[in-house]
Amino acid sequence: MRSLSLPLVSLALLGLFSLGASCKHGQEGKQASVEQSGETPSGASSKAAKIEKLERIDTSALTDPERKMFIELANELLSPCGDPVSVAQCVAEARGCAACVPSARYTARLVAEGYERAEIQELFAARFDPKKRVDIDVNQAPVKGAPMAKVSIVEFSDFECPHCGSAHPVLARVLD
Repeated sequence: MRSLSLPLVSLALLGLFSLGASCKHGQEGKQASVEQSGETPSGASSKAAKIEKLERIDTSALTDPERKMFIELANELLSPCGDPVSVAQCVAEARGCAACVPSARYTARLVAEGYERAEIQELFAARFDPKKRVDIDVNQAPVKGAPMAKVSIVEFSDFECPHCGSAHPVLARVLD
């Protein structure tokens, strides 16, 4: 079994919270500058426009080559919403998908961390591919907090595991 450090658990929790971000926020139509291009994301129409800038995604920490790679990836990767549009188009159009903005931020972070294009595509697919989504039935599980909360954290824990024990105070603070 692989052990997780407390900072890694905290990072994982932040990742969970970022999934709560919604593409519904912001102003429609003013999210991106668009330039016509022949490039299209897989499965999208050949008339799709290439998005050059995503206003809701902070790329200030990226170098110019990194920013270029991020924009290319955002225009190539398909939206995790299941619609045949790119992540960039989903973010720019402020679609009702709750995963577009977090997936774009995730991609920008991977670019900033120096991952290669193929690695980013693989990590993106592992995290956001709708076909790989797993639903966990928690109907009979013990619950803490509001049962209809917008964000649910499903915890699998071993009472004898020291790493699970160190994660408990973090989860308790999150719940508070």
